[in-house]
Amino acid sequence: AKTLAHEIGHAILHEDVEARSLAELEAESVAYVVCHALGIDTSAYSFGYVAGWAGDGEVAVEAIKRSCSKIQRAAGYILDFVAKADLKTQDLGRLPAEPEYAKAEASVTVPEGTSAGAEDIAA
Repeated sequence: AKTLAHEIGHAILHEDVEARSLAELEAESVAYVVCHALGIDTSAYSFGYVAGWAGDGEVAVEAIKRSCSKIQRAAGYILDFVAKADLKTQDLGRLPAEPEYAKAEASVTVPEGTSAGAEDIAA
């Protein structure tokens, strides 16, 4: 599920990639938000992956802040599609025009005992 959300994040956000490090940060952040919303804890992998591409601490936090609206919008499209999906009748090639999830405030809780710097990434 995490890898699928990551790759769909790329498909939504990265038709042309100018900076691979930013693209990986955004796609993995999309995957984390989607999985978190679905009750899947990917923090052990996602936080390290993001830090590996964006740098530790403040560098990663700033990069996520700059991309937050893109990350939230892409995660919203995915989550809206999942919520509305009826595999018998829905066209899987179409995404909702206005994702409901993207309109909501983002809220992420970092579990205790996660990798170093996890609190910074989620701040």
